[in-house]
Amino acid sequence: MEGLKPTTQILLVPEFSSATEPQISPVTPDGNFQFMNLAPGDYSLYAFVKLDDIEYSNPQVLRGYNLGAKVRVTAREHQEVRIGRLAQ
Repeated sequence: MEGLKPTTQILLVPEFSSATEPQISPVTPDGNFQFMNLAPGDYSLYAFVKLDDIEYSNPQVLRGYNLGAKVRVTAREHQEVRIGRLAQ
């Protein structure tokens, strides 16, 4: 993720009903981010420059964004995901 602004954040949203809520991770200067100890299941990842204006706890709001990357998490697995475009 080259050329990202220092304020870029990654939003991780579970695609299943559970106690898992959306999580946020900042992007490091070298373009990396991470989430740890996730429940197995399907998730969507979104990159935002300004996340504080997004009602990310409302699933219907997030359905309006088609830029999310999909990822499936399984037990004891490490995933590498690339996000190509930002929602702004």
